Amino acid sequence: GGLAMMGRSHKPCRLTMNHNASIGDSVDLAAMAALGAIRSQVSPAVRERVHQHVARQAVALADRFYSVMQQDPAAQGFLSNEQVQTRLRVSMQRWLVQTFAEVADADMPAMIGRQTQVGAVHARIKLPPQLMSAGMRLMVTSIRRGLVEDGLTADELRTAQLYAADLLYLADGLMLRAYVRDMQREVRADEAYRSVAMRHNAP
Repeated sequence: GGLAMMGRSHKPCRLTMNHNASIGDSVDLAAMAALGAIRSQVSPAVRERVHQHVARQAVALADRFYSVMQQDPAAQGFLSNEQVQTRLRVSMQRWLVQTFAEVADADMPAMIGRQTQVGAVHARIKLPPQLMSAGMRLMVTSIRRGLVEDGLTADELRTAQLYAADLLYLADGLMLRAYVRDMQREVRADEAYRSVAMRHNAP
């Protein structure tokens, strides 16, 4: 998770790694299995209650997220522009609703793809990974606390809180995977450029 999160996350993206499709496929199959396991441990009724809660609270959750993160000096450079803040809040709300929406098995790759694309955006703007993790922890805490007031039974509440946390931390892991992949790709490109430049400048 993170600050510049969701700026373009609503668009589908290619899930596999272009430089090594077999590795990309295996990772995405693992992500599909993890998402399926998270969903299978929770009844459709509780999943829908969590989705309804997040949808109702999306504006408040996004506002709290950015108001808290703005207090972090390391985050201020990414959040200083009011227009950007407004756009990010709307994108965050959309991301929350989409992440917790009930999806058919056939739609799971698109959900995974959204998280992957967010990670790629974070890499492009060089958002520090520690801010991404701090942002996700904040969102998990906010949703878990909010569910306490949602009229669930004790068992439902416990299940709903674990489900919300598991789903968000899976999203965080997918974002981080994409972030690392894209940063490594950028490093390799820089190294190749320097190698060519050195050969060009050699006497």
